[in-house]
Order: sequence, then structure tokens, then C-alpha cells
Amino acid sequence: MEDGSHPRKNYADNVVDLMAGKLKRFTGISQEALKQFACLGNVAATANWPGFTDNRRSDACGTLEAVRAGLVFREDGVYRFLHDRIQQAAYSLIADEQRADVHLRIGRALLASMTADELAEHLFDVANQFNRGAARLIDRDEKPRVAAIDLRAGRKAKASAAFESACVYLASGMALLDESDWSSHYE
Repeated sequence: MEDGSHPRKNYADNVVDLMAGKLKRFTGISQEALKQFACLGNVAATANWPGFTDNRRSDACGTLEAVRAGLVFREDGVYRFLHDRIQQAAYSLIADEQRADVHLRIGRALLASMTADELAEHLFDVANQFNRGAARLIDRDEKPRVAAIDLRAGRKAKASAAFESACVYLASGMALLDESDWSSHYE
């Protein structure tokens, strides 16, 4: 540049890249645990997190490495990433083409592990996981079940005056249904 200044860098992207590099030095078990956690967002209740991979002990070990490194902390039964950029870096370790599969697996695990009351409490979390994995939903029986979750989430969002979110949930649920579902699953 003529004035001698340097072009501005996107520091947020640089931080995510730097953190991703640091996370890649963790053991494979730790990386997998952090990827699963990152799919849940910046905060996850301990009870809702460890069942998403096939090995709960691996999740616990992976979490401990991240806690020792100061990237994740646990408080009152909840794990938290120290910063949202760390969560983004862990999420970036999941290949784009695998993200829908991971979210679908998490949605299924959450749904299978929750009571009706827990589902009502965590309805948006479950709906969000299924919606992020919707491209991988192929089971004809599962689609209406997920659409029903989206319907409940849409109604709950609407009741809270979150109209934009309600529209997203309702549209996501409708997108899962085809013509035959209108007669077989009208409710």
C-alpha cells in the first residue's frame, strides 16, 4: 500500500486457526471429545455430553486433557469452552462433509437418552442437532418424528415471542415431510 500500512487481517480467523493448530497436537481421543463438545456449542451439561461417542471413558480422558490445558473448564456439572473461538476451532476440526453425520448422531443420542421432561427442557438443543443433520435423514419413519420435534420447538419459540426462530423450526420440519406425510401424519 502506498501509505506504508499493512492490510488488515481477520484476527478472529487467525485466532481460530491458531487454536485449531494447538488442538491438533492433542491426542486423537481428546480431539474427538472436543469435536463432539463443539457441536453442542460453547456450554454442555455433563449429563448430556459423554454419550455421543462409543466410548465414554475416551470422552472423559479427552476432556481432562483440554481442562489441564486450560481450554475447557468444568463447573457445577457443566463443561464450558474458555472462549467461543476455542469452540469454533474445535468445530473446524470436523470435516465439512462429516458435520451433518455428527449432528445427526448427537441428535439421536440426545433424543434416546432423554425423558419427556428432559426433552421439553432441551427441545431447542435436540431440534438444532437434527436440523443440522437433516441432510442425512433418510429413514421414512424418523423424518416425521423429527418434524414433530421441530413443530414443538416452533410452537415453544412462538410462545416466547421468538417469531424468527419459530419460522426456522417450522420450515425445517415442513421440509422433512412429503405429500404422503400429509395424509399419514397430518397431526
